[in-house]
Amino acid sequence: MVDHSKIFFPVICLTLVFSNASAAEPTCFRQDYANPDIEPDYDCPGPGEEGLVPNISLLDSVGLEKGKPAPWDGVLMDKNRVLILGLRIKGLRRLRYIDYHACKQKMKLEMDFLTASHKAETDLLKSQLESYREQLAGAKKELSVSRAWYRSWAFGLVVGFGISVAGTVALLVAIH
Repeated sequence: MVDHSKIFFPVICLTLVFSNASAAEPTCFRQDYANPDIEPDYDCPGPGEEGLVPNISLLDSVGLEKGKPAPWDGVLMDKNRVLILGLRIKGLRRLRYIDYHACKQKMKLEMDFLTASHKAETDLLKSQLESYREQLAGAKKELSVSRAWYRSWAFGLVVGFGISVAGTVALLVAIH
């Protein structure tokens, strides 16, 4: 005769454990990895995770008895192994969150660097242009000052006037 209490007790215990576990699952809302001030719930899927993890329909859990065949093909795992896998999933979600913010910070630093280097390059070019303008103005001024006094138009006018006056005076003296 089969003792039904030995069969039903583990099934009832497993049913209660799994029903309590499913009742204890948190209600998952859309996780926001973009806000660095609020850390997301790593028990819930992250943004875009549905594209990373395929949607597989899960069968209900059933209790297995030693020596009895399983109702379907599958893998029998120790509770600790399932716990480790679950912790790895949470760890990967945490790494995605950390990596998201690290990349965001790196992009911000790169943008700041590129903006600063562009501004520095623009300032350098403006400074060079201003320096070239000052050099040109100085060269023009130096050129005008350094021209020989005997080549100026005023000197030519004075000398021309002086020669004309001297020539006229010489002609008048010669005629008288």
